[in-house]
Amino acid sequence: MPADSSSPFRFASASLAGLQPSATLHINERVQALRAAGRDVLHLGFGESRFPVPDAVVAALREHAAERSYLPVLGLPELRAAIACVLRAALRAASCCRAGGDRARQQGAADGAGTGHRRHDAAANAAWVSYAPQAQLARRSVVAVPMDPAAGYALDPERLQHALQKAAANWQRPDMLLLNTPGNPLGSAQSAEALQACANLRGATA
Repeated sequence: MPADSSSPFRFASASLAGLQPSATLHINERVQALRAAGRDVLHLGFGESRFPVPDAVVAALREHAAERSYLPVLGLPELRAAIACVLRAALRAASCCRAGGDRARQQGAADGAGTGHRRHDAAANAAWVSYAPQAQLARRSVVAVPMDPAAGYALDPERLQHALQKAAANWQRPDMLLLNTPGNPLGSAQSAEALQACANLRGATA
């Protein structure tokens, strides 16, 4: 198997060439090594809380510690029904609740990965570091949608439209918009108006 000089990994699949380690995990390992060497390091790589776990959460974990069975793949039916009530009843059959966004994102990227042609995602920039590698694993590529720091990184339909037009000029037609709100790593939340304005570009409902 030929080695890829741009990646520390060795893969049999050429589509995975250049895949890099997670930036956040790399930072975490570096921080742990520095701390083990006696250095005082302020860890900004993870979004982990450094505060104690709330007593109510600890009590709930203790109460349910004996419940060790796998949960339904799509999430607890009661939780999905509650989400549908908040949003709209039509979502009940289509909603999926996952603990952790990375796995849900990876499953979404895998949709259509085996169609035999390259597909593309659009992602707000800044975006979580997992988006691009997950797209690569699914033989997709990412088109960045620039966000304006002066506007609090708010989702701008004009910027989205410009990014889509620029991508189309390069024979790229993203069929999925990657956006989480409140956003990671920025922590900013998108307004309902901004979400709907961007959805209007494709005749969708946010």
